[in-house]
Amino acid sequence: QRLLSRKTVELMTTNHLPNGLSLSPGTGFGLGFSVLQDLGQRGTLGSVGEFAWGGAYHSDYWVDPEEELVVVYFTQLIPAGGIDDHAKLRALVYQAIID
Repeated sequence: QRLLSRKTVELMTTNHLPNGLSLSPGTGFGLGFSVLQDLGQRGTLGSVGEFAWGGAYHSDYWVDPEEELVVVYFTQLIPAGGIDDHAKLRALVYQAIID
């Protein structure tokens, strides 16, 4: 059952930052999410339109509508400096896509 309209989700996952501002290279900010705008600038696997956010204790999630993919990664790790698990997880997930 749909709880939010398609247009509401579209608004939430659209970049709302003024031109020239970004969270990180290639990434804007919607209503509660980072929003991938330029895959080449970000430099990691994904799709334009992907939205994501991280949480406490190094948890992470992202939604890639183009690939019909939702990834939720729960961890209990603080501090998490020097650990490259998010990039490795992302690489493994996208390498597993067959078609």
